[in-house]
Amino acid sequence: MLEILDSGFSLIRARPGLLLGLVAVLQVPVTVVVAYLRRDSVGFDSQFIFSDPAVTSGPLSGRIDSALVGIISGSVIQALSAVAIGGLVAAWYADRDPDVTELLLGVGRRIHVVLIAWFLVHVLEILAVLGLLIGSFFVAVLMLVVAPIVAVEQAGPITAIRRSVHLVRGRFVSAMVFFVFSGLVATTLGAVLGGLPTLVGLIIGVNGGWILVALGGVISGVVSTSFLAAATVAFYLDLRIRREGIDIQLAMVDRFPK
Repeated sequence: MLEILDSGFSLIRARPGLLLGLVAVLQVPVTVVVAYLRRDSVGFDSQFIFSDPAVTSGPLSGRIDSALVGIISGSVIQALSAVAIGGLVAAWYADRDPDVTELLLGVGRRIHVVLIAWFLVHVLEILAVLGLLIGSFFVAVLMLVVAPIVAVEQAGPITAIRRSVHLVRGRFVSAMVFFVFSGLVATTLGAVLGGLPTLVGLIIGVNGGWILVALGGVISGVVSTSFLAAATVAFYLDLRIRREGIDIQLAMVDRFPK
């Protein structure tokens, strides 16, 4: 499992400017807009520390609304980032080296598939919650590699969901461990790297503090999202290697080209 998490870091180390820049294009606008809209209620609140960096203190209803926006937008950005990085890895396997523009255009062409798949996955998670609270966790694990499948296999939303279930269920325990630990690592990275500007922004308060809050949110979001998306793509490839021998298939193509 540690090898897979390290593979996520390896993908970022291979082209840090490309991967972080790619995720930043998706992450920055949402984080800055949310922080700006909540700029008048920025202030130090201990509950803020345990919430999304883009969500600021204020009336309870405002916090809930901001939290929902942060959670939903963050989840969508995570899916889009995984699709983008999955497309990058697929291009590398095809001996191509795409730039940020090409990758973003690729995401744009598949965005309807990503959004439909994202919606269906979360409907299934909500239905699982209604049946049994822990059921949502199991559904989330089974849907772990939907985004990379959309990118690498060019699958539609239903096919991607079915493929994810097929790949994950044979290694469910490993997938569950990866799901938990990758989330913890991503959260820790985000908190450590984005915590200082966020804290300073909270101390400054309404007099421009939202700018530092936005900066903290951007740093936290870009780094944690990049890692989590890259690690998820690495885990998807590991599943295919273990269950379908994709590494052998690729070696055969290289050895015996058509």
